[in-house]
Amino acid sequence: MQAGEDDEAERILLGALEIEPQDSELQFCLSQVLQKGQRLEPAVQAVQRAIELEPQNAKYRASLADLLVQQGQTDDAEATLRQALGDGVETGPIQYRLSRLLRGEKRLDEALVAASAAVKLDPKKVSYRTNWGTLLMEAGHNEEAERVLTDGVAIAPEDAELHFRLSQILQKRNQLKAAVQAAQRATELKPKNAKYQNNLVRLLRLKESEITASS
Repeated sequence: MQAGEDDEAERILLGALEIEPQDSELQFCLSQVLQKGQRLEPAVQAVQRAIELEPQNAKYRASLADLLVQQGQTDDAEATLRQALGDGVETGPIQYRLSRLLRGEKRLDEALVAASAAVKLDPKKVSYRTNWGTLLMEAGHNEEAERVLTDGVAIAPEDAELHFRLSQILQKRNQLKAAVQAAQRATELKPKNAKYQNNLVRLLRLKESEITASS
């Protein structure tokens, strides 16, 4: 059923583009449908056309980078994102995706710069703040990671992933009681998430061991 729906969507979009070939959003939508069907090369061509029509659109630039990563062309994806920044498309989505790409390449210092820039551009975007806090933790900047994630929880108290990440950094900073509380909050928000449940169980066992050792 889904494949048939995608084929129908592609047919409609191609028909619309015959009428409005200069419509960048139609080109972008076509690329999304093609990407969903794993037809990556024509998806790249469609989003490249969208960028030609509307070069300052960050969504199109970010989408092209995502497609290139999906094709294994990480160097081209990075070049695409840096070109966007060079062209003045200085937005959170571009910096965020650049940070994720650099993280995957184990270039943490560069990833941190991009992650920080994304948060500064859009301070209330939860995924950006979670990403920045996680990178800080991976780089060993634990005090700053705690600050970033604590600020994130204040902005988005119903975000389970933020509480989960905060529990991790609190454990690293030997604040086990607070870590358990953050882990419990994550499981309350998403009780069926196995990652959150396993994290809570692990922290409770650590806490129990700590109590036993001190008694």
